[in-house]
Amino acid sequence: MALARAWPDLVKAAELSASESLPLQFLENILGDLRKGGLVCSRRGFHGGYGLARPPDQIDLAEVLTAVGSPLVASTIPGASLENGRIGALWAELSTAMRDLLAARTLSDLVADQQIGDPERVSTRRRSRQDRAR
Repeated sequence: MALARAWPDLVKAAELSASESLPLQFLENILGDLRKGGLVCSRRGFHGGYGLARPPDQIDLAEVLTAVGSPLVASTIPGASLENGRIGALWAELSTAMRDLLAARTLSDLVADQQIGDPERVSTRRRSRQDRAR
């Protein structure tokens, strides 16, 4: 999100590390994964740093999670078959819904939500049963 907020400018890794309270080596590993995934570019030198390879409204959250090696949903449930049974069918449906939700949200959406001032708001999200009960 920090790179999306800075778009189209570049940000030095040390500045990102400090602003996001992340160890520099850990952050550099993540940035390397995002660069390999084609989501981040980097430039060396005094005016160098890291930036998004595309505008933030063209990068969805599913791409980000995939680039850093995070599975969107576990592919199997112990003791349940994805091909047979109600639990397997429900898990497959859940997996598809989660991928669709993440693919429908962009980095720009997250930045806009943050600028509104509600860190728990997700653009056009469906309210959960717990939210409706409040």
